[in-house]
Amino acid sequence: MLGGRRPTLSRLVSASRSANLVICVLDAARADHFGCYGYPRDTTPNLDRLARESVIFREHFSTCSSTKPSTASLFTGLYPDAHRIVERGALEEGVFTLAGGLKAAGWHTALFSSNVNASPEVGLGAGFEVVVPARSGGVGKGETDLPEGSPVGATPEGTPWDKPEWLTEAFAKWLAERRPSRFFAYIHLLPPHTPYEAPEALMRAVVKKKAPPIARGRFEFPATAPTGMSMRDRQRYALDKWADLYDANLRWGDWGAGEVVRALRERGLLDNTLLIVTADHGEAFGEHGYLYHMHGVYGELVHIPLVMRFPGRRRLVGEVSALTQTVDLLPTICDLYQVPYPRKHVQGSSLLPVLDGEKRDVRDYVFATSEMVWPSYLISDSQWSLILYRGGKMKALYNLGDDPGERRNVIAAHPEVLVKMTAAFESFARTQGRPISDFASPLAAAAPEPRQPGHKLSEKTRRELKALGYVE
Repeated sequence: MLGGRRPTLSRLVSASRSANLVICVLDAARADHFGCYGYPRDTTPNLDRLARESVIFREHFSTCSSTKPSTASLFTGLYPDAHRIVERGALEEGVFTLAGGLKAAGWHTALFSSNVNASPEVGLGAGFEVVVPARSGGVGKGETDLPEGSPVGATPEGTPWDKPEWLTEAFAKWLAERRPSRFFAYIHLLPPHTPYEAPEALMRAVVKKKAPPIARGRFEFPATAPTGMSMRDRQRYALDKWADLYDANLRWGDWGAGEVVRALRERGLLDNTLLIVTADHGEAFGEHGYLYHMHGVYGELVHIPLVMRFPGRRRLVGEVSALTQTVDLLPTICDLYQVPYPRKHVQGSSLLPVLDGEKRDVRDYVFATSEMVWPSYLISDSQWSLILYRGGKMKALYNLGDDPGERRNVIAAHPEVLVKMTAAFESFARTQGRPISDFASPLAAAAPEPRQPGHKLSEKTRRELKALGYVE
């Protein structure tokens, strides 16, 4: 529930009239491992404090369990089957982006990313004036010490670009040197994404309390099991220690988010900034057979945090239980700042009517997809989740009220629910700009569109993607 008297839409807009915008993304951060979402371990002390002076969205979902398509959804307000960045290799020329819209309105824009899959290297970067790319040769190359206050302390020469210390220091320097006008900064921190290499001090902090047991399970349909992954991961990480490794890495990402807050506060900018903290997708620990992400659309993979700290000293604070998605951020931000955007083409919905009390709900269903060999789709409301594999040739239905962990496929017992949710999915599919046959059977899909010129991956980028587990 949102506390106190809700502001009218005009008051929300007025309070943000001159405010800046910062979006901080923690990569592969599943909502149920945040303290402010009920996790018993001390994984997110900075974000828990931030949540107490913010609006926290309890039922927020990614559009995809992979970084590139989900980040493109945040930037465009489009679902992956509409922006199609995976097939095209880049956003289609002329597609409206959040950075582009704000830049056209006179804002300064900057992108700081520790994941190459959220950078211009893979076709994401339109509208950003300043880019600190996720590449070797970016911030931190040749340095031998991490910034003062790092939980790591000194580090050997050659520390890679993926450490949050480098990115947050680059952001702080940019704040200090920027021109005095409104800005939008997008900050993509790699932790808790693999590799799980958090400092030992952070590991000690989280293991003071034992992690809840991980309810590992089997693949609903064994044919969907990724090949060549489980054995490698079992050798690299002992599964009984998986939660410890992940939680320590999440604590590292939380530290980075705390540094972002600190940089804004020290420059006197925090109360004049809309600060949004979220994730691109979640992470699986084998609950349904899957490990890491990319390969499925269960809750652990697509239920992500969303915390919004509004500008002003009398801020809107509380909780929202309505179903929301990554695509909703662009229309919300543009409406708040009164920046024009193509409303008919953007597929997300503004959250402002929920925030000011005009509406209780944003949407009836959330939709999410995976992009790997066995593509799957999620259709979910507050009571049911339907997962379709291979466009519906295999399907599973879960009653979230009785089975929040999605453990028991009850599709045979509820044919009426299957009919209703299948109809909702078909209606959604028709809005995505693809032939309906693509959704009925991706194997029958038309040939993918050619990549746009200038976005062929370099060998260095391929190596970085491989280091992050995105390519074999």
